[in-house]
Amino acid sequence: MKASSAPLRYRNAAPPRQGLYPKGHTDNTDNFLPNFCNIRIVFIIVVIAELLAFILALAPQGQSTGRWNDLSLISLFMQWVALTCTTLLCAC
Repeated sequence: MKASSAPLRYRNAAPPRQGLYPKGHTDNTDNFLPNFCNIRIVFIIVVIAELLAFILALAPQGQSTGRWNDLSLISLFMQWVALTCTTLLCAC
């Protein structure tokens, strides 16, 4: 039996590529913040803001008119702030 220098699984493998992206692609990985213009990021922000509004509506408050009224006002404010900040970060 003849011993080869490469393991069996690498004998017929293609040579490794220099990068993961096609030629001419600029990989801009030095950004810390995500792309806020992406619809998936906007959806995630809306869901997180709504979950936070739900948690805040469940927290006990002093003179409360009702949990549904509190949830609606907190939700309105949270979505307004979240979408305004997302729009400003998208514009930058």
